[in-house]
Amino acid sequence: MNGQRYLVFFLPILIVCGSFSGCLDNEVVVKGDPMPEWSSVADDNMTYSKSNMIGTKHLIHFSASWCTPCRDVMHMVTGELPDVEYLIISTDSGDEGWEELNDWHQQVNGANDSHDVDAPFMANSELAEEVDIRNTPTIFLVDSDGYILARHIGAFDNNQEIQDLWNTE
Repeated sequence: MNGQRYLVFFLPILIVCGSFSGCLDNEVVVKGDPMPEWSSVADDNMTYSKSNMIGTKHLIHFSASWCTPCRDVMHMVTGELPDVEYLIISTDSGDEGWEELNDWHQQVNGANDSHDVDAPFMANSELAEEVDIRNTPTIFLVDSDGYILARHIGAFDNNQEIQDLWNTE
């Protein structure tokens, strides 16, 4: 009889908890996964999206205006790979808006005398959340079909690491 009482009490709890397990599952995007659909307007007033990047291998750099170490990474990447498609996306919803993006871009360019970062700056905190960005900088290498080839978290120790990322297949 005691066993039945426990069953009557705990069975509904187990059913309710089990029904939420899908909501609590936090899938991480990994190599080989398609990049989720996304679209953002950058500081150059152009709209960038998954669909208009199809056909072009590219890097997506997740950053934020407050991430000072990210600025060095941006300069390293554009210095080492000046001719690749490189998109900079803020994870911070506070960076949305043309003025904020333009100010951030100018701050990045002012942080290094060797060259400017010639890349569009945009904000998309929803995309950052969807692909589980927890650290900045995080850089995705995306192939011309929109699939993730690699995910690099943190700064680069040297230019060879940047080349190795770009050459990932």
